[in-house]
Amino acid sequence: MTDQSTFTADEVAMFYDQLEEFFSAVLGESIHYGYWPDGIDSPSLTDAQDRLTALLGEKLALGPEHRLLDVGCGTGRPATLLAEALGCDITGITIAERQIEAADQRAAAAGVADRVRFQFADAMGMPFAEDEFDAVLALESLLHMPDKKRALTEEHRVLRPGGLLVIADFFETKPLPPGTVPDAAVDVLPNHVPPPLDEMTGLVREAGFEVTEVLDITEQTRRSGEAILAAIGSYRPAVDSVQGKRIAEQVQQAIPLVVEHAQEHTGYVVLTARKAVSA
Repeated sequence: MTDQSTFTADEVAMFYDQLEEFFSAVLGESIHYGYWPDGIDSPSLTDAQDRLTALLGEKLALGPEHRLLDVGCGTGRPATLLAEALGCDITGITIAERQIEAADQRAAAAGVADRVRFQFADAMGMPFAEDEFDAVLALESLLHMPDKKRALTEEHRVLRPGGLLVIADFFETKPLPPGTVPDAAVDVLPNHVPPPLDEMTGLVREAGFEVTEVLDITEQTRRSGEAILAAIGSYRPAVDSVQGKRIAEQVQQAIPLVVEHAQEHTGYVVLTARKAVSA
């Protein structure tokens, strides 16, 4: 794996708090990639993001009697959609305060606030009891974890025996040569280099899970990069602070560099794993 600046949880939180408006403008209501299965030609990133959420809902296979933990919930659209589709009770966690505000408003507007809640919590040290949830969703959140093994161990701890973990995230397909990504991109964006797929599955197993499915959807998500670049090209900063505006402008310059290299050096996987049933 390639060396890259390591961001603390506090730095990731500050980044998303200050740029909530930016990501809403560029990525819409969901802060993640989209999914274009064969035969779908719609250019809409929002529709593709919702299709990815629906795919994850199929993997989770939950009902009204179940409790789901959404690790890295963003501004709440995936959780809201899953609550509407599955009827389950959902707790979303994030370390960005402004995301919580936006997520609470979204759940209330959708009429699901009675079974969807959002709170501040660090995924590497969660304030939940053992075996508290029937399933855990990690939608593009593992990438941001400074200690991925610790985060996965925590997800295993709070999951009931027999419960599912569903991860949707990037993996490294070929290493980036040192210096390939300009410092302007590395220093601005709080992402860590994703692990290769075999390393990711190894970390999941080391945390105590049984990996039940590894679904490579790299080709079906690749159009996300094109959609993001198009949105960035038309974006004009409207951030309410001088510091926030400066960071938004830096990110606007950095993201195209990251997307360009992501298209060539990363893939995208939906990984499903199960916590063993106690003997």
